[in-house]
Amino acid sequence: EVEENEAVALDRTRRSFYRSGAALGKETSQTLDYLLSESGYDRRIRPTDGHGPVQVNVNMAIRSMGPVVENIEAYSLDCYFRQSWVDKRLSYNTSGLNELALNWAFLAKIWVPDTFFVNGKQSFLHKITVPNRFVRISPSGAVSYSQRLTLWASCPMDLRKFPLDSHICNLEIGSFAYTAQDVIYKWQATPFSIGEDVALAQFHLANASFGENIGISG
Repeated sequence: EVEENEAVALDRTRRSFYRSGAALGKETSQTLDYLLSESGYDRRIRPTDGHGPVQVNVNMAIRSMGPVVENIEAYSLDCYFRQSWVDKRLSYNTSGLNELALNWAFLAKIWVPDTFFVNGKQSFLHKITVPNRFVRISPSGAVSYSQRLTLWASCPMDLRKFPLDSHICNLEIGSFAYTAQDVIYKWQATPFSIGEDVALAQFHLANASFGENIGISG
């Protein structure tokens, strides 16, 4: 009899779990339908609250660096590149839904900053086994977007002191089409992190720093 009561209780728990999961899935679908269709959302128009440009906060988690190639004056790095901004048009108030965690396909349906690397030479997004990027949206409309990239960036080098040469290699981030009146970039509180095992074969990474500058890239 005890075993039978435990089996009945377990069955009720399972059914309750499935019902709550189905209800949450339905609420998520209804929320997305409203945000993207019924609300008249237009991804072609940047977010605005009437108080200036959209602020895009960025940071990077660097997984590996190198090689540094002197003859083409370039270097590469592998990183997680993260961006966040606020789009009030995506705010919601759905009971039991604290965050919308969405895959890469959702990015085609919302406004996303046209971020590019000003001194980039060649870059690619990791796509195995699926495109390595995701987006999360909070009830306030705060959007977090992360992607894994391998970057090649130019680095002007003076090799007259070779092999005792040292170089400063920048990575410049900006908007491709928007001016500073529409979109500005700010580093997050922790602008970047470099893994403890990151090392270069022929160079020593002496220092890493960051800065902000408003200018025209093209």
